[in-house]
Amino acid sequence: MNRHRGRRLSLRHRLRLRSAPGPAITPDEGRDDASWGSEPSDEEWTEVERLDEQLRAEARERVSEVSAPLEAVPEITGWAKDEVEGAVERGDILALDHNGTRIVPLWQFSHDEPAEIMPAISELSRAFGQDVIALTAWVVAPNPHLGGKTPQQALATGDRDAVLRAIASMGAAAF
Repeated sequence: MNRHRGRRLSLRHRLRLRSAPGPAITPDEGRDDASWGSEPSDEEWTEVERLDEQLRAEARERVSEVSAPLEAVPEITGWAKDEVEGAVERGDILALDHNGTRIVPLWQFSHDEPAEIMPAISELSRAFGQDVIALTAWVVAPNPHLGGKTPQQALATGDRDAVLRAIASMGAAAF
């Protein structure tokens, strides 16, 4: 018996199925092996999971390269340590654990001295399901909805609304 049969699909995959053209279907409903192919074997699922873990580890490493330790944020912002911790707890500053250290992606801060927090961090985080790694990859990539600018560049120039429209334009299919 395939141990992955009946496995819950992620929200991202359920939304893709719902937003696909045509009538909404559930993963097994109306499945035609000739069209969809046979169900993946345990070995295939294991390989997909291994590759997914590898890609996530590589993405986490890339995020760490454009991040600073949480302890450095008071120096960057001029805030007291407890103010920074409160901002992280509220979701105004995003942080993640990497190799035993709490890190903060630097795209969240202006280049001013002292740095200011970019606007709309909490809205962006909610749109990405609190996935700091995926959000960071999106924020630093050129975006056609922003005229080729990155969301980070648009936020830095005060174009918060354009960034929120760009995220809304992705729709469920992007996840």
